[in-house]
Amino acid sequence: MFSLPLTRRRVLAALAIACALMDGGCAGLRCPRCPRIDPSGERCLIWPKDEAATVATVAPPATVFPAATATLPAIPGNPTAPPVTTDPVFPQPELPAVAAAAPGVPIAPVSTQVATPQDRLTLSPERILAPVGTEVVLKANICTTEGYTLAEQKIEWLLARDGVGEFVEVSGKGAFHPSIFPWNAGKKTDNYLATTYTANGPHCINRGTPDPSDDVNILRGDAWVTVTAPREGTSHVTAYTPTVEAWNLRKQVATIYWVDVQWTFPPAAVTSGGRETLTTQVNRQSDGTPLAGWIVRYEVSDGSGGGGAGRVSEVVTDADGRASVQVSPTAAGAASSKIDMQLVRPANFGGSDSPRLVIGNGSTIINWSGGSTYVPSTSAPLTPVTPAVPAIPTVPTTPPTTNPPTAAPATPPPVATAGPARLELTVQSPSTAVVGSTIQAVATIRNTGQSLATNVVLTDEFDVGLLFPAKPASNKIENAGIGSIPPGESRTVPINLQVTKAGSLCQTVAVRWDGGGPQSQRTCVSATDPAPQRNAAFRVAIDAPLAGEQNQTVPIDIVVTNTGEVPLVNVRLTETYPPPISPQPTDQGAEVISGQVQRLIERLEVGAKKVFRVNCLLRQSTRATILVDGSAETDPPGARIPTSAEREIEITPPRGGAPATGGIAPPAAFQPLAVGVQIGATPVREGETPSLRVGTRTTCTVMVRNTTANPQANMAIRVYFPPEIVPDLTALEGPPGTTAKLAGGAVEFTAVPTIAPGEALQYKIPVNANVAGNVTINVQAVSSAAQGQAGIVNKAQNVQVLGNRL
Repeated sequence: MFSLPLTRRRVLAALAIACALMDGGCAGLRCPRCPRIDPSGERCLIWPKDEAATVATVAPPATVFPAATATLPAIPGNPTAPPVTTDPVFPQPELPAVAAAAPGVPIAPVSTQVATPQDRLTLSPERILAPVGTEVVLKANICTTEGYTLAEQKIEWLLARDGVGEFVEVSGKGAFHPSIFPWNAGKKTDNYLATTYTANGPHCINRGTPDPSDDVNILRGDAWVTVTAPREGTSHVTAYTPTVEAWNLRKQVATIYWVDVQWTFPPAAVTSGGRETLTTQVNRQSDGTPLAGWIVRYEVSDGSGGGGAGRVSEVVTDADGRASVQVSPTAAGAASSKIDMQLVRPANFGGSDSPRLVIGNGSTIINWSGGSTYVPSTSAPLTPVTPAVPAIPTVPTTPPTTNPPTAAPATPPPVATAGPARLELTVQSPSTAVVGSTIQAVATIRNTGQSLATNVVLTDEFDVGLLFPAKPASNKIENAGIGSIPPGESRTVPINLQVTKAGSLCQTVAVRWDGGGPQSQRTCVSATDPAPQRNAAFRVAIDAPLAGEQNQTVPIDIVVTNTGEVPLVNVRLTETYPPPISPQPTDQGAEVISGQVQRLIERLEVGAKKVFRVNCLLRQSTRATILVDGSAETDPPGARIPTSAEREIEITPPRGGAPATGGIAPPAAFQPLAVGVQIGATPVREGETPSLRVGTRTTCTVMVRNTTANPQANMAIRVYFPPEIVPDLTALEGPPGTTAKLAGGAVEFTAVPTIAPGEALQYKIPVNANVAGNVTINVQAVSSAAQGQAGIVNKAQNVQVLGNRL
């Protein structure tokens, strides 16, 4: 037998191994320009140019007939990739039927060239329905023509900003989540743009719950993101990869419809004597409010031989979120009827772009317990119940007959006898409460029988810890004023109870009526003590010497301390220095404006203290008072709390005799009122003279502050203007309740009944300058304290009136 030399056999074996690796897709080496094994067996290897030629020579059929069952031949070496995902929530729409054509006539021309399969990006799920507040996991992968998925490939995710939702978590490289190395982690640029990488090994995403059924399995080649939305709407998510060359195959779009709803279908089994009203309650899941405008679809799916199957009634929920329909037994006397129900959100509901969505399904079986013969009827099998109509008509489940009417029987058929009244009780109450609050339980009583329920009485027996305000000594109350309830109607009774202690507190609500009852339901609430109220406070202190000499610079410390139990934010300090003191803050954050120093502390923790140093130049010998006003907000936000402090400094003349030039002798008596005058909107610097121009209008602002530690009564001012400055008496502004008049050549304001310690009042007087020159505005202030200590407090302000020419 002929055998190859050992050297040649080794070369062929190595070549076979290399070819096998080249043909392994994403599982091995992937080389688009390298040859691969010919699966048809006609040759050993296929080069890319030979493969393209082979693909192009496949001859498709010339025509396509409606009844043809043959398909195009498979392309050698390129098996069709299986579907990666399915869409169980939204089935794919059916394609329209192809129009019939005569045999031998082509419907449409068929291309003579078969497209070469290409890599593509797949996304799962493409459409999904999700409750608001949950996280939806979207998976994407790159599927090759051989049916493999590629690992460690970049996939970008884009979330449309015109919808709702945001990215929460993204996947990275590697076979672990989270990634072991930081550089392998995915990137979330913002809530609308993210970058992920396909995994190189399988792993599992655990949602952090003990239930393993909600875990998400990630396969090799999968990339994923999670999306959430806090409110209803639609999220459009686009996945894109630069790895795929074809533009129509490198991106996919997923749509998420977010809904905020919870519903209660009728019970699974109902027993009725002759007719039954089915009610579906639809509420918002987030806050429990009723939802109007939703559709509940009722369908008779099984009439047990009664002939009512297939009848459908769609009812729109009312303002209370209810959709009711009435069902009557079949004429054939069937033992039961099965009603299927669907909760449907209408298309474009609430202005959204979502289609008609089926949210939930349910069914109920009505067991007809009546023993009498049922009267045939030709009415519709299902009739929606309109809340405005008090009487609910009886509607059978038998469809109308199409046969000719038969002759009436000789004797009338027996009429069904009305059954007894039957009441159903439903109680809705909160599950949690805080001691000191009031809870409301809502009891709904519905008559599901066939007769009038009379003398309906509702009782409520509750545990110690629940209190009915009208009867604080009793733990049982009774409501006998409900009266009667006709068949099919309901009554709603609210029950308000106060929570007086912590623990599990229960109440039993029962209803009875003539000939029936009681029906009862027990509900419990978990009551907890309220969170303790923490005190918020802070203190401001002025650390300054009691006295100092004129022309001396003394240090003054402003100390702020959080003495409360909660942190403080936006702490604002305003330090007011009188004219004899010139402040010079040493910190960078302080602002000096017309003798006032303003500071802002962004946050002050509990027990924290801030100290600010101010170097003060004592300019005149007198007794001066420094005032600090502070305010702060609590964290978490609450009320804004104020505080204040003041400190008096005695400025003595310099040693050696009389005051220096520019100084004044100490006043004979302490001034209980501090008066200031400002011309225009911007204060001038210390020692400068304010000015205004002829022909212009400005505002003269007079500020008066109580410098004592006690309130002062009947504080009034009088302002004397020179002839060069004319006040406008029609636009004066003073404290609330004050008026002004022109008396004795001065503008006189009526007295303020009380001015508190440290309180400052402002008076605004619009003025016009007529003649240029240096003039003086004099202000007199008087109060109960001023009259008793120093008489009238005077303030003279020099003003320079400039001409209207430069």
